[in-house]
Amino acid sequence: MNLENLVAILERAYKTLKDIHQANLILAVGNTGCGKSTMLTSLMFGTDALEEKKIEYEIDIPLADGSIKKKKKKKTVIDQRPLDG
Repeated sequence: MNLENLVAILERAYKTLKDIHQANLILAVGNTGCGKSTMLTSLMFGTDALEEKKIEYEIDIPLADGSIKKKKKKKTVIDQRPLDG
């Protein structure tokens, strides 16, 4: 994502939405995983619709000898609660 791409996306969105009059509209733009859906969920349904999750994942660290070392990492994220039913 760069400024040139953002301008093109916003111009296209404006042309597409030009016919909507007197409507409320929210446009959330950002990279994958930056929290757009989480933010909108919290605005629409409140913080009860969210949960804190601890996740564990591995990253590959290239070493000078050409081998790869795996390192476990942990982080806490805010995610949407599963829908009931």
